[in-house]
Amino acid sequence: MDLGERHKIAVLDADTLQPLKVLPEPVAQVQEVVYSPAGGPGILAAGCCDMTVYLFNAKHEYHLIAKCIGHSGNVEHIDWSYPISQPGSRLHGQMIIQSADTSGNLLYWDTKTGKKIAYNQRDAQWSTWTSDIGFSVMGIWPDGSDRTDINATCRSKRGSATYVPPPDPKKATKADYAASVLPAKEEDCADAVPECGYLVTGDDFSTVRLFNYPVVWDDAPYKAFRGHASHVMDVRFNCNDTRMVSVGGLDRAIFQWRAAGIALQDAEEDKKLLAAWQHAIKERGRQNSMVEVKPGVDWQPLDKEEKVWGPKAVKEQIDQELEKQVSMRQSTRQATRPGSATSPNRALDRQASRLIRPSSAMGPQLPSQHMPSKQLQRAMSTSQHTKSPAALRYDGSVESPPPTPGAVKPVRQM
Repeated sequence: MDLGERHKIAVLDADTLQPLKVLPEPVAQVQEVVYSPAGGPGILAAGCCDMTVYLFNAKHEYHLIAKCIGHSGNVEHIDWSYPISQPGSRLHGQMIIQSADTSGNLLYWDTKTGKKIAYNQRDAQWSTWTSDIGFSVMGIWPDGSDRTDINATCRSKRGSATYVPPPDPKKATKADYAASVLPAKEEDCADAVPECGYLVTGDDFSTVRLFNYPVVWDDAPYKAFRGHASHVMDVRFNCNDTRMVSVGGLDRAIFQWRAAGIALQDAEEDKKLLAAWQHAIKERGRQNSMVEVKPGVDWQPLDKEEKVWGPKAVKEQIDQELEKQVSMRQSTRQATRPGSATSPNRALDRQASRLIRPSSAMGPQLPSQHMPSKQLQRAMSTSQHTKSPAALRYDGSVESPPPTPGAVKPVRQM
């Protein structure tokens, strides 16, 4: 636990929430605290507003190990890697960290010495991903946004590698640690694509957005979920991706979202749920594309292309008017010299074309499949924009319209 503006980090008992130790350092505001993964070196990394990452040994009374100095802005996000595989390098079989700051820098650090790693770690397997910058998340930024629009990100566990520590750490070598990182099976990844999962973001527009991970396309498709009345300051998946928690800013709200189609163990149940949502969208679109007709009124197409519909009486009236205009045109054509500038043909054509245009006097129109309603067009454009079937839902007592893939229902507001 960090005490934020008090510039202190307090370690609490997980069962009783009683403070066990308050660390004397750092002396600046704490932005992020992250433990190393299970089976790791047992280090607590803390990012602060003095542009420094502090490393504490959690196995020995949280003694300060090193300070990672080199950022040019406040440290906001820290992620631990699994043991990296770089044979011949001093980092082979070692866990490292990456940290992102407010000036847009993404730096890598040696957790034993606190020194900066000068070369890119794009091939490292990361235990978590909460940074808003990097190759894997470069498509989350909308056009025209600045560096502060997205406040938090979180990658799902699905599609990420797993770490199985060696059975005897004392006898294990660096190669054993590097070989303990197992990539996710192809059938366990999102859409059966290797190393693919999901990513959620929280932004200044009060929305939680769900992306396919990695997000490497510019203007990548996403699903937006609303509910917060202020900036979304942080988002996190739970340990098995069945829930996601978002924390608001000035609205002082914590939302708990149920994930549909994200957690691997809920795959069968989520398929049924998503099928029900898709059926609801189809039914809603079908209802929006039809207009209720008055009983006893025979509706027919008013034009040859069957784009405009109206009552049979209106159709007969239009036919009569067209016949009258055609006879007038023929009589006028005989009385007018060819090529004369006073020929009324153009005016008659415009008048006849106006007759087949629907007016309010004709009654309501019935759009056909060639002319969908605005609501159906919006539903069609939404379904084309998002490819992933995954969604977040939120179940509350608040009455809302039928959910769609991407609609949200709050489970609980704390």
